[in-house]
Amino acid sequence: MSQAVNNLVDHWVTPKDHDFQLTAPFNPIASSDRIPLLDVLRGFALFGVLLANMFWSFNGFAFVSPERSHELTSSPIDLVAFYFIRFFIDKKFIMLFSLLFGFGFAVQVMRAEEKGSNIAVFYSRRQLILLFIGAAHLLLFWHGDILHVYAMCGLFLLAFARVNGRKLLLSAIVVSVIAVLLMTMVLGLQALSSSVLVVGPGDASLRETRRQFNDQLLAAFAHGGYGEVLHWNARQYFQAFFISLSFLYILPATVGRFLIGFYAGRRRLLHDVAANLPFFRKLFWWSLPVGLLGSGLFLAGTELQRAAILDPLSLGRFLLIIPTEIGSLALCLFYVAALTLLYQRATWQRLMLFLAPLGRMALTNYLMQTVICLVIFYGGRQITRIGPASCVVIAVVIYTAQVMLSSWWLKRFKMGPVEWLWRTLSYGQVQPLVRQPRPVVTSSM
Repeated sequence: MSQAVNNLVDHWVTPKDHDFQLTAPFNPIASSDRIPLLDVLRGFALFGVLLANMFWSFNGFAFVSPERSHELTSSPIDLVAFYFIRFFIDKKFIMLFSLLFGFGFAVQVMRAEEKGSNIAVFYSRRQLILLFIGAAHLLLFWHGDILHVYAMCGLFLLAFARVNGRKLLLSAIVVSVIAVLLMTMVLGLQALSSSVLVVGPGDASLRETRRQFNDQLLAAFAHGGYGEVLHWNARQYFQAFFISLSFLYILPATVGRFLIGFYAGRRRLLHDVAANLPFFRKLFWWSLPVGLLGSGLFLAGTELQRAAILDPLSLGRFLLIIPTEIGSLALCLFYVAALTLLYQRATWQRLMLFLAPLGRMALTNYLMQTVICLVIFYGGRQITRIGPASCVVIAVVIYTAQVMLSSWWLKRFKMGPVEWLWRTLSYGQVQPLVRQPRPVVTSSM
């Protein structure tokens, strides 16, 4: 095994005739080299990630019975908030987070190319450390962790590190199409199988089995001790990720999104926005209608299934998968284009820069959101008790607090605490954390 890893590293480290020479050490990025808009977009993405995770997972809405689901959305304001989350939040913000991850990889690769640094060994070590952080988050706190998926999929980006231009875009499209096809196949197999995770509309015994599983899971999260929570946390993860075969499309879908972000980084779209304004204007006007249409189809399809009008096994159900995936991506790109265009206006730029510290500490804030939500919903025994509108309010409060805390922290420290740990382990030496006070300049008469 170790020999195989060494061979892989040697393949990427050994310079080819057309590759950059890997001689200089790979150093941390300086604060002056950061792209503020990239941090703003990361900070923006964290809100949608927080709201979606809070509502579906921490609040347990994904596991409640249809009767309880209708109770939680019975009031008009809760119903509006529910459709707001479904239409504008679900999938779009985790897609945005994934695109930005790929963009960050492009920044690292281009820095390595400019300096002739060794990106493969450093990046592999960096992803391995992220995998350990994600695994700890997954096993000790929450079954919905995304970091371990990013760590595994991020390693595949090394295979495209030397790909540029249309080949890179084509690679992103091909991988994304494969992911959608795999999703269609897996959902079809789920619908036809008697898996505990999948319930056919006409099979009462399967519905009852799934209902019992969800009831036990919710009871453990709402009333169980830490050990019981860990047990059901692991059961939910392994059943949802492995037994349901969802990993077959989640992994390639994530790689596809990484590659789209990598392509955007290669094109330096956020490095020099002024030169790319025509592109962002076109993206704004094309992505909006496609995104609205695709998200509308997704919402209509799921509502028809809930009303037992659309059979999960019908051809129409599977024909909706492709347009809804395209629509989710399009609406995600619309957010990017809209924020990028607003950022060009001085007033909006000053307001949006308040999100930059949050984005600079994205890893710390993502993990912090888990801890806060676990305290509120598990520790506070509020799981399945809070409606969609209240979830939106709580998410805004938590998010606002994180914005202020991140700003306060980065005035005193160079990076977030988890970012510091990640960077220290990646570089193999303790990184400076505390900001040194600026020297007082005195004038002499």
